[in-house]
Amino acid sequence: MPRHSLLPGAALGGLTLVPASVIPDPSPTPDPAGFVRAVLDAYRTTPGTAGRTRPADRRLAYDLCARGTQLQTVFDALLLASARRFASASPSNPPPTVRSLAYFQGAIDELLHAPLQPGYRCYLERTLARSLAALPPRPPSPPPDRT
Repeated sequence: MPRHSLLPGAALGGLTLVPASVIPDPSPTPDPAGFVRAVLDAYRTTPGTAGRTRPADRRLAYDLCARGTQLQTVFDALLLASARRFASASPSNPPPTVRSLAYFQGAIDELLHAPLQPGYRCYLERTLARSLAALPPRPPSPPPDRT
């Protein structure tokens, strides 16, 4: 069975499964601008976020790059935190909107010490998809900014 991961896209409320072979190379010295763009795009399309970024989000993304954080770790943290938030939500009480990338810092730190196993990543993807399907549709959000 091929390994898959989440990247920005249309499925799962903004995130989509893609083959691991198309994930950007996790080199130890990533292009800072590309890293920041990928992090902000993933954050912007993560279910339950405001769909826009702030200057503080950009600074945090640059800081993650400077610390050598792998893109996959950030993608996994967005998935982990989102799955936790929505799994505990009920249709009558959806979780509040996340308005800052900093919300996910705890999950990023957690995964720096203990990365997700591929099987658990698949479990989280299924859990998130089921949780999102059980919630009532949200009104459309404004188009995302391109900062």
